[in-house]
Amino acid sequence: MFRGGLESFLTVPQQVIMFLCSVLLGIGLGIVFDIFRVIRIIFPPSRKKLPTALSDFLYSIIFGLAVFIFSASAGRGDVRSFYVVGALLGTALYIFTAGNTVTGIISAVCGFIGRIVTKLLPKKKNRDQTESSADLKEM
Repeated sequence: MFRGGLESFLTVPQQVIMFLCSVLLGIGLGIVFDIFRVIRIIFPPSRKKLPTALSDFLYSIIFGLAVFIFSASAGRGDVRSFYVVGALLGTALYIFTAGNTVTGIISAVCGFIGRIVTKLLPKKKNRDQTESSADLKEM
């Protein structure tokens, strides 16, 4: 049996550690997903389909690249399915626990700031109201 070079297999404890690391990677990717969600809350697109599709596509590329880089560096170049499963699990854990809470808090803060700004800014009068007021003054 040839024993030269790197071993191409991982022991069970190493696989468990790599799976847990991929879950941590998924949590980080969940935070990235939350950044996209917060941007959509702060700047809601007028037509939601295209910007939402583009941000989801960009997130998918980021997710794929992150798992590939993780596999290439920490996984000795082997792309294993449990890395993807671990990353998906970590992302889901983050989004359904802390992610919803964080997004809810940010949404509430943005709404509060929006109400304050709306109250502080002078209200614009419609052009029709200004013209009719000027017409009344002339009479």
